[in-house]
Amino acid sequence: MSLETWALSAAWGVLGFGLLVYGVARQSNDLRAAGLVLLLATTGKIFLFDMARLEGVVRAGSFLAVGALLVAAAVMVRRLGGGALPPRLRGRRSRPSEEA
Repeated sequence: MSLETWALSAAWGVLGFGLLVYGVARQSNDLRAAGLVLLLATTGKIFLFDMARLEGVVRAGSFLAVGALLVAAAVMVRRLGGGALPPRLRGRRSRPSEEA
């Protein structure tokens, strides 16, 4: 596998992560969606094309790196407030203690 293929995947991943974090920070649904789509496309490329050519420890390390990127993206979105419910859905959740 060539270094160019890995560099392309890394650049897409970093760009997608950056767009996602920037979109959450600016409260822009369009930027957030673009970041998620780019991360999804990068993850698909890595799993379908890049991983097929790897073996052994390098393959396991690549799975760990992709997983770490996705977990980091989820944590950043949650910390910056992107995981909160929209205002129209906030009042609809019922608590078990209120139902009794």
